[in-house]
Amino acid sequence: MNRKDMEAILDRKLRIRYTNKIVVNFATKIGVTLTESDLSISHRNPGEENGRSSHTPIIVKFTRRGLRDKLFKARFQLKNITSKDIGYTRHPATKIFITENLTKRRREIHKPCLQMKKENNYKYLWTRYGKIFLRKMRIAKLLRYQVCQN
Repeated sequence: MNRKDMEAILDRKLRIRYTNKIVVNFATKIGVTLTESDLSISHRNPGEENGRSSHTPIIVKFTRRGLRDKLFKARFQLKNITSKDIGYTRHPATKIFITENLTKRRREIHKPCLQMKKENNYKYLWTRYGKIFLRKMRIAKLLRYQVCQN
């Protein structure tokens, strides 16, 4: 192994530690206790670069599903938390949000559901374990993604 290969490996390990720290810090801000050992791996998703921000999403794999579920339930406390609140001060403050990392197929299914939500004034669209749900209002009938495809 030459020196360049070793630098690449060290750099990758440092980047993973850095994203782990971001996730742990972020979880603490919304009341979920996590340690770096609770994360199997975390990394930025370079394929998700968008025109609105220079920030790429962080993909996280947890060691236990229960931890993932805790963090996912606490995501509603994010309304007033920005990137500056978790110590990311090099860029302008941006809102933080949590979504499931859907497969390419599920993302393609999600698009018409999002369109249906906008066109028909649905209030809620969410995913849970890769399944897509849609609801007009809080007490309305729950629709699954098959409805969006019709």
